[in-house]
Amino acid sequence: YERTLFNSRLGTEDTDGMKMYYVSLMPGLWRTFGTRFDSFWCCTGTGAEEFGKFGDTIYFHDGQALYVNLFIGSELSWPEKKVTVAQETSFPEEEGTSITFKSAAPVKMPVHVRAPYWATRGVTVSVNGKKQDVTARPCSYVTLDRTWNDGDKIQVAMPMGLHLAPLPDEPTVQAAMYGPLVLAGRLGTKGLTHEHVYGPLGPDEARGIPVPPLTGSVDAPDWVEQVKGQALAFQTVGQKSAIDVSPFYQVNDERYTVYWKVNRKST
Repeated sequence: YERTLFNSRLGTEDTDGMKMYYVSLMPGLWRTFGTRFDSFWCCTGTGAEEFGKFGDTIYFHDGQALYVNLFIGSELSWPEKKVTVAQETSFPEEEGTSITFKSAAPVKMPVHVRAPYWATRGVTVSVNGKKQDVTARPCSYVTLDRTWNDGDKIQVAMPMGLHLAPLPDEPTVQAAMYGPLVLAGRLGTKGLTHEHVYGPLGPDEARGIPVPPLTGSVDAPDWVEQVKGQALAFQTVGQKSAIDVSPFYQVNDERYTVYWKVNRKST
């Protein structure tokens, strides 16, 4: 669900509010969007409805416990417990989150915070500034079972790292990821006009451009690195020329590639 939210749903609206019509994963093509008055499809309405789901699944609860599933700035009111929980984060630019309790009286309940599959560098949890001795295995939940007072704060740090998502049947064709974020190579706007991106033409395969294969390991993301000093900026390395790489949801009015053909380094 997290991968769908950050890699697909967030990229379905451009900076002017136009909804995406079609997204291709063929290397060298581009997204297409509707227009204000002349291009409006059934999936445009579906796309608008999607934004009503942004609050879906951030939190779950059972009779006693609260589950924090997604790291999104939000506020949850639980009337039966007479408690409000405020989550503050700029995730994914920030690699963690803070959760503050607001309650007129102490509340005893377990809080389970998701430790994502991508958190292989460890998850650190503090309560009111004191580091907690808790187990935080990837693909699990960190449990904090205590009495919560007004103003208590949970702070969670989850360093992200680069990893690969190869095709199941062809490991040399692969996408790079940073935490839950799918990354895309930015290939520029050569040959594109406004009408190619906005309107009914669609990403025509005949207008694709060749994407050169990469050289690197097929087992580790050694062909891409993070740009120093920038939170979500990356580039290819060890190639004839460097290509800027960004989270896929940030790439709109230009060509891109998500999947790369990677040739093994010669030894």
